[in-house]
Parts: sequence; C-alpha cells; structure tokens
Amino acid sequence: MSVSIGPRVAALLSAAFALFLFLGVASINVPLKVSDHEMVDWWSKSGNQSAAIASMYFVAISAIAFAVFITYLRDRLNGDNGTAGNSMCAVGLGFAALLLVAAAARGAIGNAVQLNDEPLPGVDTLRYIPQLGYAFMNIALVTGGACLLLASLAIKRTAALPGWFAWTSLAAGVLVLVATPLAGALTLPILWVWALAASVSVWRLPVHATPALRSAALSN
Repeated sequence: MSVSIGPRVAALLSAAFALFLFLGVASINVPLKVSDHEMVDWWSKSGNQSAAIASMYFVAISAIAFAVFITYLRDRLNGDNGTAGNSMCAVGLGFAALLLVAAAARGAIGNAVQLNDEPLPGVDTLRYIPQLGYAFMNIALVTGGACLLLASLAIKRTAALPGWFAWTSLAAGVLVLVATPLAGALTLPILWVWALAASVSVWRLPVHATPALRSAALSN
C-alpha cells in the first residue's frame, strides 16, 4: 500500500501527530496513590469523563496521522523499486496500532459512563483501566523508538532525506529505547521533537522529483 500525498501534506501530518499526541496526554491526568473515595469522586465528575473521551480521540487521531506519514516516508525512502523503508514502516504501523489500543484504554471509562449510560465501575477497575492504557503507551514508545532507529538506517542507506535528520532519528531512537523503561511517558517529548524535525525535513523536499534528483539536490 502506498499513499498519494505530497511532502507538504506529509509534513503537516507529522506535525499533527506531535500536536494531537501532546493534546491527548495533556488533556487528562488520572490521580495516583489516592484513597478509594478520592478515586471514585474524581471519576464521578463529568468534566473528567469528558476529558478522558477527548484524550482517547486525540491519541487516536495522532496514531492515524503517524500511520499515513510513515507510509509516505517509506515510499520516499524506497524510491521506485527499493525496500529500504519497509522495516521502518512495518514497525511504525505497529507503533500506531499500539497507540490506538492505548487510546481506547484512556477513554473506556468515560465513554462507557457518559456516552453509553453505564454505571461507574468499581474502584479497582477505575484504578487499573488507566494503568492498562499507560502500559500500552510504554510498549508503543519502545516500538516507536525502534521505528526511529530503522528510519535512521534507511535514510543513511538511501540519502533520500538530509543527513542531519538521519542523526536526529538515531539519537531520538536510542534515547526513547533507553529512557522508556525508566521514565515511561516522560520520554514522549523526544518523539514530539523528532516529529517536528521530520516535518521540517520533509517540507523542504521538492514536490516533484525522482529519487536520483532528490539525492543530488541534497548532496549539493
């Protein structure tokens, strides 16, 4: 499968991935290490339920934007008949799929209570459904880090994108892989910075150019 979009649209999708993932994470902060009564009280508020639903959709939109962008990036790296970007794209699509699962976990309680008129679940469920979302997010981050490393290798191999972006991808991938087991979602800013760097790199590509012309232009 390939995508028929230009570098400008792809650059905007990369930026949209960073923006919506930021909004998804920032829109809700489920309390930790609180009493059962405080946990039930927090989830009983309609504003927090709405925030959970919004977070779900923001993260889902970011996953879709990333999936389309990484497919475009694969096509650019592969050129006419290459395969350099295939592994990167496969892992990247896995990252997007894990984000979708994390999104569902983030919004499950709010969606059930506010949109489907279900009763508020027990306190243990209120505690562990968000934790399930955090666990999927951490797995997604590790997968995303691997995707960035593979992107770095593919860019170095094909020279279809600037060399500085290959090194940026390498550094970001290593940092995400090393830091996620220690810091969890605190490594998300690394992905946001990478996505913005990807946006700048792709935006500057010629809109209509063959892989050979792109490589020549980038080497000048």
